[in-house]
Amino acid sequence: MKNSNIKLQLNILEQVLSSFAEEVGASSSKRAVLQQLQSYIEKKLAGWKIDPKAFVSVVINGEEYLWNPDFFVTDQDNNIIFIELKYTNILQDYDKLKLSLSSILELEEVKEKNIIGGMLLTLIPGSDILSVCPIYKLSKNSGVEVFEKKLAEGVTMAIFRVDVNSPSPKDLLDRAIGLFVKNKPYNQYKDIYGDNPWTRVVICGDGDLDFKPFS
Repeated sequence: MKNSNIKLQLNILEQVLSSFAEEVGASSSKRAVLQQLQSYIEKKLAGWKIDPKAFVSVVINGEEYLWNPDFFVTDQDNNIIFIELKYTNILQDYDKLKLSLSSILELEEVKEKNIIGGMLLTLIPGSDILSVCPIYKLSKNSGVEVFEKKLAEGVTMAIFRVDVNSPSPKDLLDRAIGLFVKNKPYNQYKDIYGDNPWTRVVICGDGDLDFKPFS
């Protein structure tokens, strides 16, 4: 399926979910929101199928897991889009969620199922506001540079940067870092004051470093 068609299908579903968020809002129960959402999609997108029980068996770091988002939605051309609803009080969690879900789309087991992308719905409890974020497959990004350094066996540091004139440095770096880390455990470091959105430091495997008492 061409990228333009993939974006079209994702845009259609994003518009439906955005309308749902505006008209219905949130509920105190995740289950109640999902029930309302399923009925809403079935009403707005005739011919699209919704499966709340489907799952994909994936292998991550040699371990087998069952990936079962809240819904798999299948369009008329049998393209599948996942929907995931997450509740969290920590805004920083959203970036990690987006990276994680984008990385899952790159797994071979997921590609074989013709899953073209997804939608992340997020809600901060008590806010009663749902937000919708499309999840695309990761792609190489022009304008991103990286410096890599092996610190120890199994431990890698990478410094990412984009041009200061980049219109959306955050999105560019998010996608590039997602491609770099895939499903490996990592820590990410940003400018504490938020004055420098053009540079990030990522360390993969730092749990294996030999730390010594500071003196």
